[in-house]
Amino acid sequence: MPLMGMGGLLVLRMSNCRRWQTLNDLIQALELLQQKLNLNVIDGEMGFEQPVPLDRFAATVHRKYYQNDQWDTENYVDAYPQGKLYLDLWIPTIDPIFARKSAIQGETVSVNALKYGSQYNSIRFGSVCVRDVSSNIVTSYREKIVQIYVQIAQTLIPMLSPDHVWIAEDDDYAVNLRPKDILARHLKVIYWANYLSPDFVSEATKSLYLKSPVGICRPLADGIWYQLHEQFDTLSSQKIKQIEEEALRYFNRLNIERVQWVFE
Repeated sequence: MPLMGMGGLLVLRMSNCRRWQTLNDLIQALELLQQKLNLNVIDGEMGFEQPVPLDRFAATVHRKYYQNDQWDTENYVDAYPQGKLYLDLWIPTIDPIFARKSAIQGETVSVNALKYGSQYNSIRFGSVCVRDVSSNIVTSYREKIVQIYVQIAQTLIPMLSPDHVWIAEDDDYAVNLRPKDILARHLKVIYWANYLSPDFVSEATKSLYLKSPVGICRPLADGIWYQLHEQFDTLSSQKIKQIEEEALRYFNRLNIERVQWVFE
């Protein structure tokens, strides 16, 4: 069933990116996002209205990348990484109607990239927009944000080779996959959108996803991209609940505990 909670946080999380070995690997990936999807990186120290020029981007990332000698070597918690990078991406106006109604001309997406030596890393993209089923304008705006997340994920996956990727609504209290779940290949949550690397799933599990009567599944970068529905926020709560229940029944053999899509 749809999750109960405050929600409002739209999240894309990429876990254990195999090709993020050095800071330059991450810089090249973020540069590709800017060039391919027309996203601007904003440096707060330069002023909100001033995106970082591409010729200064690498230097900006090196300046904003912090390293910590006292990092968590066991649980890989967000508060204690070995290295961290916090940036803001500015997405130009994605919905002219929403912009006129709300006076918001674009969307700021926070990027938190965390690295724990060579053992684990994660990149999270997040923006806040609370669901409002009574407002078609808000629904359309959230839908467009999430569809941009899909483009971001599918652009970065071939370049960074993550083990696992998910996109869904989130909040501070949701129990998501932990780093140890990812490293142990313990997949207990299905999100609205999911990427599973070839190292993350067995051939039998991959076949199960590809044959699923629920959702959309297709090969991507030697792994699989599984999405519960093409649309994220423009479906009725009843339709979302129906799809979630069907997915739980079908994937019961994988010991999936819950589905995370939107909050009600």
